[in-house]
Amino acid sequence: MKVVLGVLIILLAACASQPPRDEQTEIKEPAQHSLLIWAEKLEAAGSFQQSASQIERLLRLEPRNARAWYQLARVHFRLAQYKQSRQFSLRSISYANNDRWLLKKNHELITQIDEATRL
Repeated sequence: MKVVLGVLIILLAACASQPPRDEQTEIKEPAQHSLLIWAEKLEAAGSFQQSASQIERLLRLEPRNARAWYQLARVHFRLAQYKQSRQFSLRSISYANNDRWLLKKNHELITQIDEATRL
């Protein structure tokens, strides 16, 4: 009985010591992470439509993934689809929480959108 109780206490302590995961900005599964990497490679190669398709696929799995929304905004910017790009960037900001890098990148993208639409 003491052994079972001791093992149970150790297991509970191990569970309690792990920090909670930020489900909003973190990619949960390796497959989703692979989709994001593949989309980045497609974007770098100039295959913007294919990149957007991969990101949309990821967002169906993780609709609150702030980095994926930012990447989709960036792809739409490269396609000169500024209205959609702004909407996706704002969505990314809404899910970014305290991710300063991501917030900065989104604000930079919105500035680029503003400059592109003034011309």
